Amino acid sequence: MRNASSEQKIYKVLFVDDHKPFLEMYSLKFSQSGFETAVCQDSSKVLELARQTRPDIIFLDLVMGKHDGIEVLKQLKSTLETKWIPVVMFSNIDNAADRDLCIKNGASHYLVKIRFTPTELAEYARKVLTLM
Repeated sequence: MRNASSEQKIYKVLFVDDHKPFLEMYSLKFSQSGFETAVCQDSSKVLELARQTRPDIIFLDLVMGKHDGIEVLKQLKSTLETKWIPVVMFSNIDNAADRDLCIKNGASHYLVKIRFTPTELAEYARKVLTLM
């Protein structure tokens, strides 16, 4: 019989990116690492999906087709049901101006994709969520 206090919480993660291979890769690794995952390739549907799935954290790409990550971030942070969810901007763009703009608009963190393997990102997410 397992002690309830020893059981690890299952965190929900929402990945938002317009590149399907990226979504598949990270969703698979996070699922294997004990997370519940949801993915969204259409930036116009992020707010609706976040309301439905109520993730513990969102990884949001900066550059996408219909709406860029800043627009989506602003929507998430201005909506009562989603403004409390930490949003990590996760992009291939590595410059201070974009990072500062994301943080100014409510992002919790700004990470550069190339600097994290899927395993490292899952470890990072678990660490951030357990400190909250």
